[in-house]
Amino acid sequence: MRALAEVAVPILPDFLMNGTLNEAIATNGIVDTLSPIPPGSNPYHFDLYHQGVEINKDIHIMFSSTHKYIIAINPNTGNRVRIDLSDL
Repeated sequence: MRALAEVAVPILPDFLMNGTLNEAIATNGIVDTLSPIPPGSNPYHFDLYHQGVEINKDIHIMFSSTHKYIIAINPNTGNRVRIDLSDL
C-alpha cells in the first residue's frame, strides 16, 4: 500500500486532488492499486458487490455500506485504486 499522492494522479481528477481533501487523504488514507479491468468496460460488470456512482465520464466511485474504503475507477483506462478511509 502506498500514499494516495503516489498512485492517484492517473485515476482521480484534479478537483479531488487539490486542497483540504487531498491533504486529509494523503496524510491518513492508504491506497492500494487493484488489478485493472479491460479499458472501456462497464465497471459494474466486474464488481457485483459494491454500489457506485459515476462522478463524470472519467471517474466512478464504488463503495460498500459495510466497509470504510472506496474504489476509484477510470473506466476509460481500466485503472482502479482502493482508498482506505478508516482513519479519517
